[in-house]
Amino acid sequence: GIMVGLKAKVDVEKTDLDSLTAQIEKARKTDLDRALETRPFYAAKRQLQSQQNYADLLASKIAVAKMDRTLHQASQVDIVDRAEPAFRPARPNKPLLLTSGTAGAMAVGLLAGLFSLLVASWFRPRLKPALP
Repeated sequence: GIMVGLKAKVDVEKTDLDSLTAQIEKARKTDLDRALETRPFYAAKRQLQSQQNYADLLASKIAVAKMDRTLHQASQVDIVDRAEPAFRPARPNKPLLLTSGTAGAMAVGLLAGLFSLLVASWFRPRLKPALP
C-alpha cells in the first residue's frame, strides 16, 4: 500500500513537471515570436535615434559656424591710411647717435673729473698753522 501511494504521488509530481515544462516551452516560443515581430520596430527606433543625434550634431555645428561668422565680421580691420615708404630710413639715426655719444662721453668725463678732484682733496697734505 505504501508503494502504491508513493507511485501515485510520483505520477502527480511528474504530471506537474510536464505541465511546467510545456508552459516554459510555450513562453519561450511566444517570446521568440514577439521578438521577431518587434525587431523591425526596434531597428527603426535605433535608426531614428541615430538620425536625431546626427541632426543635433549638425544643428550645433551650424550654430558654431554662425557664431564664428558674426565674430569674424565684428573683428575685421579697417584700413585708415595706405602704407607708404618713408623718405629716409628711420634707423640708424646718425646725428642722434653722435649727439648722445658725445653727451654721454662728456658726462662720464665730468664725473671722472669730479671724483678725481674729491680724491685729490682728501689726500692733500694739510698745512699746519704757524705758532706765535
